[in-house]
Amino acid sequence: MHAVKRYIELKIQSKIGVNATVLIGVVVTLLAAVVTFVFALVIVFIWLAGRYSLFSAALIMFGLFLAVAVAGAVVAFIAQRKAAISAEKALSRQSALSFVQPTPLKAAFQMANGIGWRRLVPIVGMGFLVAAVMRELSLRHQMTKDAEYLPPRH
Repeated sequence: MHAVKRYIELKIQSKIGVNATVLIGVVVTLLAAVVTFVFALVIVFIWLAGRYSLFSAALIMFGLFLAVAVAGAVVAFIAQRKAAISAEKALSRQSALSFVQPTPLKAAFQMANGIGWRRLVPIVGMGFLVAAVMRELSLRHQMTKDAEYLPPRH
């Protein structure tokens, strides 16, 4: 079991290149960046307070952070919607291949053995034929629907 765990750890490290040293470096860098940002905010506030009043400086800082928060919320909402749409598309593509999963495939083989392969082959062939005809009709319908939006040719 330890060998499997170690293999998985090494596989992940080989893909993303992360180990304890990298993580510690990232944490130290983030902490330094936060402290630097706080000092920069204090400097900006002191400069604004010297140029304007304390209240005006506080209002300016409030407005700045409110604008950043609103922009961040809008970007996060748009990214969330795009991620949800992308995941739905991936799920729809994957559901087309869901019959290849082991459990449905096993059930299909059990049904085929119960019915008998000689009886099942013509039924499956007819199913493929019907599916091909329905796909062709669907594509033709889509093409005519798309053709309605094209400008007329002269």
